[in-house]
Amino acid sequence: RLPEAIRNTYYHQFFPDFDNPDKLLGESTPNYMMYPHYMDRIHAYNPALKLVVILRDPVSRAYSHWNMQRDNGIEHRSFEGAVMMNFIDIKNEIPTDYRFTYLQRGEYAQQLKYINTLFPREQVLVLFQQDLRTNPLDTMNQITQFLGVSPFKRIASRHVNQRKYPKPMSESIKQKLKDHFLPHIEELEDFLGKDLSHWK
Repeated sequence: RLPEAIRNTYYHQFFPDFDNPDKLLGESTPNYMMYPHYMDRIHAYNPALKLVVILRDPVSRAYSHWNMQRDNGIEHRSFEGAVMMNFIDIKNEIPTDYRFTYLQRGEYAQQLKYINTLFPREQVLVLFQQDLRTNPLDTMNQITQFLGVSPFKRIASRHVNQRKYPKPMSESIKQKLKDHFLPHIEELEDFLGKDLSHWK
């Protein structure tokens, strides 16, 4: 394992303006949130940084994740088969290959609760993908306010990383997913104080 100073030097190479004190720098990496040891390392790197978390309906998130892995040639199982293997792993407390964590990534409440053991709530902004789609200007300006930078006057809305699905999710597997995620959604509602009934 590389010493921390060497790891940080390598990481900083990805930010050409790293030494510019007039710029805020950030990155977008959904993988971090799910793994406590990643969050531990982020906290060790800079306990004062701010985190922006954007959550998506966990059922549609799981299907989108599977479609992405299928399109990339990583996933060769049916969605139903992959999800059932997730269920087996969770039941038996077996770690799932990170490429196929279709259910585990949508269990947001426990992830956010761990993050808040490291970072105070005022350093964590939780937003929702649907709000970003339907009201991008207001949602982006929640981020600018959170970061303490000038607000946007207008936003050119764009839909990126979209893909066509070969078929809709079956109603039977959708219901299994809804049943699985229900207690996690209710836990998230309590944690955030937000009504998420449209996810249920």
